Amino acid sequence: MTTDWDWLRLQKALAVEAERGFTDLMGRQYRFSEFLCLSLGQSPPAATPPTERRRTQELAAQFARYSQLTRSERQHLVAETRRFLLKIQRILAAPSPSPPQLPRTAPLAGTCGPRPGLNQPLRDLSGVGPSRSEQLGRLGLVYVRDLLFYYPRDYIDYARQVKIAQLVAGETVTVIGTIKRCTCFTSPKNQKLTIFELQLQDATGNLKLSRFFAGGRFNQVGWQQKYKRQYPVGAIAAASGLVKQSKYGFTLENPEIEVLESSRDAIESAEIGRV
Repeated sequence: MTTDWDWLRLQKALAVEAERGFTDLMGRQYRFSEFLCLSLGQSPPAATPPTERRRTQELAAQFARYSQLTRSERQHLVAETRRFLLKIQRILAAPSPSPPQLPRTAPLAGTCGPRPGLNQPLRDLSGVGPSRSEQLGRLGLVYVRDLLFYYPRDYIDYARQVKIAQLVAGETVTVIGTIKRCTCFTSPKNQKLTIFELQLQDATGNLKLSRFFAGGRFNQVGWQQKYKRQYPVGAIAAASGLVKQSKYGFTLENPEIEVLESSRDAIESAEIGRV
């Protein structure tokens, strides 16, 4: 084992263990639980606060008895560890607090413009601009109302993961699987409507996910291909959302989709714990 934390490998190990059903996969040198126990048992980065330092030791001890845990307990531990690692990374990446600035004395009257409507395009808001608008569009954020239902990827709740065959209408869940197909195209019936479709597969079945983008700028082939490339076929992805059922089967309403690992990154279980 190395003396430094390998954030990418830790997150990769957690993602693959979740995707494979919390079976304590065997890697090239270590089992999943052994790799996490040894990694978290090392001294964390120097700037890690004392409370988080103690927590890493507690998690290491829990992974030492991973083989004795039930599947539900393993699932919870993996989810908790992933959130904890993201928390530490955010703490370490946070800039030092700037000295307080005196409030500006400009008059308040007339400084606030009219409130934007829910259907107002984000690109029309002051300070957004074309470049930022394109970045937001890749996240599915086109109108003001989209911001009301958007949650950062880090907040996908992996503790509520279910298999595709276990989906129940009305529940908010997370499904982890492999991307089998991905398309992004202009609707033949409406040239101002772009449709993004993704097929996710796990050991129990397939799930078709869809997102819709209204507006002429999204029917450009370049934009569609660029958006599609974010979800390469063969990658492992997590999709979170409200389960809906129609005559075509189950789907997730306005899903949040996060690519966990690309097929180009060699995510097979033999890579877990590789040094």
